[in-house]
Amino acid sequence: MEASQPIGLGKSRIEALSDGVFSIAMTLLVLELKLPDLPAGAPGLLEGNARQLLIQFYGVVVTLVWSGVVTFGLLKLIALIVPLRVSQRSEIEGLDITQHGEALQ
Repeated sequence: MEASQPIGLGKSRIEALSDGVFSIAMTLLVLELKLPDLPAGAPGLLEGNARQLLIQFYGVVVTLVWSGVVTFGLLKLIALIVPLRVSQRSEIEGLDITQHGEALQ
């Protein structure tokens, strides 16, 4: 690791981060953002339409439940193939040493 690199960020992680930032920037540049034309707009809670707030709250709850269920299912599927935890010996010895090969010098 070079002295100019932040601690814990190797060259590959920095490259991956920059690739992600570049991808997001390019997507936003070519993406055409267009809102649907609503006849009178969609008044919210401040305009006296509490139903709109409930619809949005429902969307948030459904998204959280969906994400939780899918994440749980994927983790169970992955656990069938590879273990999700390291061994107790590796935990006691220290994950920096056993998983990354790092040591204090």
